[in-house]
Amino acid sequence: MVVNGYSQLTPNSSSLSLQSSAVSARFLNSVRLSDGDSVCVTIQYPSEEYCAREKKICNKYENQILAAAALRSFEIEKHGDELRRLLEYGVVGLYNGYPFQYRMYSLFMNSYFRGLVKTKSARDYGYKVMTEMAVELCEYFPKDFKVKLVSELTELQNTIKKCKNHRYACIKDNNGFLRLSVDGTINDDIAFTMEGLVARRICMDNIPASELDSFVTSLLNKLKQVKNENSPDVLYMMTINNELNYCLGIDGPFFISEKSKKRTIPFGNKDYMLSNYYGQKVIFRDGSNGKRYVIRNQRLNQGTCEPLPQYYNDIKELILDGDGNEISRR
Repeated sequence: MVVNGYSQLTPNSSSLSLQSSAVSARFLNSVRLSDGDSVCVTIQYPSEEYCAREKKICNKYENQILAAAALRSFEIEKHGDELRRLLEYGVVGLYNGYPFQYRMYSLFMNSYFRGLVKTKSARDYGYKVMTEMAVELCEYFPKDFKVKLVSELTELQNTIKKCKNHRYACIKDNNGFLRLSVDGTINDDIAFTMEGLVARRICMDNIPASELDSFVTSLLNKLKQVKNENSPDVLYMMTINNELNYCLGIDGPFFISEKSKKRTIPFGNKDYMLSNYYGQKVIFRDGSNGKRYVIRNQRLNQGTCEPLPQYYNDIKELILDGDGNEISRR
């Protein structure tokens, strides 16, 4: 029998800490498995309730942006649907470890907002909104979200400082494709790196590197002031048979034993897609030689297990005992 692990998903409003596991979570759930039963667990957001707060944040800033005099002169009201999609793509489901710079690409692929970014007054208002939204997200999400965001922004800050020392140009080749030139030499290796993202803002959108540096520095200072000591450790935790917990942290999922407090990452970095996108199916085995939890990578859709795509049909498997000890891994 496959148990629906998300049907009783509840916010943890009464207590932000579970002393038994030494891990606190924003959302909690528990399932009871009998011998042969299984449950699907996934990094994918499993329900509307799970991301309701993020959608409220999106709606708040959508209304704020559409009402801003600084942007209404650019007829932003006509682009409300586009703005809504951009905000939802950038915020809803943000707590999944996906590098934020990749989410930013959608902003620069939209012709209207791309044109807006080239205007200094619009950028200044955008910096203000992004700062307010980032602070609010850090106050809502578990404390590891702030750590991750500060780390990525620090990396971006270092990249911007590096970009100040180079000359960038966007040049069309004979086939009409834009190529990135660094100090007079075409360099495609950095196209989709953090440096490439910053370089295109400099040479395509005429945004000074000093302006970007000033914004990131200001944002970092604001985020470092956010007090989130009482925030939970992770966003979601499912307790299985009151002895094994599945936890969703900003850097991916992990299992932790109630008894031994031992943590286990189901699949390593080389299996990132399996661990962080397709999720796991946990099968419980109870026999004369003790309890076993068989954890296999699965493609998941809102808590329902589906077959893996053809190119991922090599099953990864991890087996833990009732105390969280690793028995085997393949």
